[in-house]
Order: sequence, then structure tokens, then C-alpha cells
Amino acid sequence: MNNYRVMNRHAGGINMKRQKLTAIIGSMFSGKTTHLIEVYDALKNKEEHEKYETPVIFKPSLDTRYAEGYVNSHDGEKRTAIVCARADDVLTYLSTYDASSVLLDETQFFNDGIVDIIDDILESGRQVIFTALPTNFKGEPFKFPGSDRHIGELIAMADDIQQLYATCTLCGKPATKTQRLIPLEAEIMIGGTNAYEARCYEHHDPRVRL
Repeated sequence: MNNYRVMNRHAGGINMKRQKLTAIIGSMFSGKTTHLIEVYDALKNKEEHEKYETPVIFKPSLDTRYAEGYVNSHDGEKRTAIVCARADDVLTYLSTYDASSVLLDETQFFNDGIVDIIDDILESGRQVIFTALPTNFKGEPFKFPGSDRHIGELIAMADDIQQLYATCTLCGKPATKTQRLIPLEAEIMIGGTNAYEARCYEHHDPRVRL
């Protein structure tokens, strides 16, 4: 039995159909958060016009690169977000806020309960759009913190997978890999251009450090 299956059907108890799951994936610097912000703005404009609830963005507390309470893109765009220490916090918020669209940024940094929680949200009649790094700096599926489960499990559930590409810093070709520049073996290390570069498959080497 799914321990997270506690949500009511959306829209005043009406029996809603399961909604769409969209995955926005790519290496670092591929524009995932920028695209999520564009999706959020489009949904907000549409839903305000149709008098629905405003969509809501969630982010994991592990992502400390920018000001708390916002999702930020590398090009300076930002939007208000609900910061969650655990995946359960998403359900807690949605139990009192009737959002019809749920957006999640940096989903690989949530604990593994996020997989079942997203399934519940979809069943409750809300669409979900999430961004994620599909692989870590080694090119392996990105594991949820403290778990053997990985983000690939959630990506496989998606009805729409949008693969974004960065630009390889060495050759200019489309990049799908994230190159770590700092000699640290831990899977999770929060950083930006000081710690990572986007690389194509030819120039990605997890053994190399500067």
C-alpha cells in the first residue's frame, strides 16, 4: 500500500482524471530552471484568466545556491518557491492550497519519497512538471539523497520528457554531461560555474579534476 496516498481529489471533490507528468531534464547550464519559469508564467497567465488557482513551485532545501524562497535561473530570472526540507512538505502545503499545477525544481535533491508523492498528486487531478539532473558528475543515474533509488525512476514515469542541451565548454557541441572541476567524490556538491562545466559525451571525463 502506498503510504503517501492521502490526497483528496482536486476541484472540490470532483472525481478528476490522472493528469500529465512532464520531465525537463539536462546537464547543468542547459536552461532547465529557465524553462520551468517560462512554463510557470504561461500557466499563471492562463489560470488567472480562467480564474483557477495559481500554479505553485517547490524546491528542495538542499539547493542553497540562491536566495531562500525563490527558484533562480543562471540568467538571473527568479520566481517565488516553497522550500521543502522533505518531500512530505509538498503534501502538507497542498493539503491547504488548491493548486491545479505543481512545479518542482532540482527534483533529484528531494528524498526518494517524492516519487510516490508525485504519483499521488497526479492521481488527485493536478499536473506535475519537474526539472532534474538525470545523471551525476560520473554520468551515472542521480540517486536521491540517502537512497539507492534514483531520478531515473521518476523520469521513466513521465508522459513528456523534454531533453535540454547545454553547450560543451571545450568544443561547443551540444552537452548532456556535467563535468565536476573540484576533487570531491560525494555525489551531491552544490555549486555553479566555479565547480562544474557542461560537456559533450566526447569531453566528459569523471576522473579529471582541475
